[in-house]
Amino acid sequence: LWARCRTADEALKAADILLRDRNFPLVVLDLKLNPPAQLRRISGSVWHRFGRLREQHRTTLLVLTPQPLVGGATVRVRCSWKPDVAVVSRPPEMSFNGLRFEVLRQMSAASAGPAALTG
Repeated sequence: LWARCRTADEALKAADILLRDRNFPLVVLDLKLNPPAQLRRISGSVWHRFGRLREQHRTTLLVLTPQPLVGGATVRVRCSWKPDVAVVSRPPEMSFNGLRFEVLRQMSAASAGPAALTG
C-alpha cells in the first residue's frame, strides 16, 4: 500500500492509521522531500506515540528523514548510494549495488523491542 501525501502532517496521519492496523508488519514513512519548516513542526510526542503503537502491534517503522528527527529511534542509520561503473548504465532504482549503510546509533536489544529505523 502506498499513500502519497502532500504534507508531512498528512504523512504522519497516514502512518498513524497504518501503525494501528495489525496487517502491516512494516511501515515506511518517507519525509526526505518535505520542507524543513514542516519537519520542525513535528512534535516529539508523535514519535513517542508511534513507538508505543509499534511495540503494541509488533510493527517495524522505517522513517526516512533528511536530518536526525526521531529522538527515540531504536537504530539510526545513514544511507548513501555510490554506483559502481557497471551500474551507471541502468537507472538507480533498478539496482541496489553501491548502496551503503552506516549505523550511527543502536539501542541494546533488551530495551529495543521490535525495530524502528530512521535514516
